[in-house]
Amino acid sequence: MSYNSSTETNCACSKDIKKDEESNFDLVLKEKWMEAQKNGVFRYILNIQDSKILEGKYHFLVQLNIDRGYKRRSPENIISMNQPFNEKDFNFTKLVSEEQIMNLNNTDKDDIIAINASPIEYCHSLLLPQRCKQLPQLVTKHSLLKAIELFSLSLSSYIRVAFNSLCAFASVNHLHWHLYYLRWRMLLEYIMQVGTGLGAVLKQTRKNGIQQPIAYFSRKLKLTESKKKTIHLECLVIKEAILYWQHWLIGRNFTVLSFSLIIFQTLFSCPCQKRSAQAILSNS
Repeated sequence: MSYNSSTETNCACSKDIKKDEESNFDLVLKEKWMEAQKNGVFRYILNIQDSKILEGKYHFLVQLNIDRGYKRRSPENIISMNQPFNEKDFNFTKLVSEEQIMNLNNTDKDDIIAINASPIEYCHSLLLPQRCKQLPQLVTKHSLLKAIELFSLSLSSYIRVAFNSLCAFASVNHLHWHLYYLRWRMLLEYIMQVGTGLGAVLKQTRKNGIQQPIAYFSRKLKLTESKKKTIHLECLVIKEAILYWQHWLIGRNFTVLSFSLIIFQTLFSCPCQKRSAQAILSNS
């Protein structure tokens, strides 16, 4: 299927695509992006000539975007995942004002959204966290929080927030995240959940700094629990593990580490999930 960004209605779709919803954030982002395209800020008008889901286990999406191959800026020479920032190379402090479409702070332009001048998808933009600090392309806590904050501002089922690291096709060694709308469902959006239980490990930090496991907690999920959202299960295992080990934890300072800990740090920017998490954690 072909797609020209002059009209969103031509977006490539899979058979499972449904009618989309939009928040004010979605509307503003799309309006600013299309305005930049109309003003000729991009290196080319996005024109995906063909899209296809490959057969096989992972259903990879391939797209034919010839202009991206021929008209994009030449990638920086990346030779290490720890390559330092080099102000002599192209970086996002050199963007012209027309490329900057959103300022995420009230006082400065340190956290902004800019267009990607060589787009791969509709509304392909760049989240540039702490841009003026000239950080290399390595994930930071601040940038991850900003990325999830933007994700939570959207109501669209098709918004994608992505990070590509050095030596993994990042072409600019200046901290950035990709933001775009993709009207194809990817594997992780419909794969069946395989989790069947809750589990946690209690660790103690030794004098040499190594964390030593000292106890384990686990139990099987009830049928009703297995249908709950991830945020519910994350809160549930934290609550139950603390109660299980309370005879060790009461009166002590301890740190909760979770594979999805970032979820809890962003709850305070999402009132509905904050109330849900508080209800789960307090209902002991």
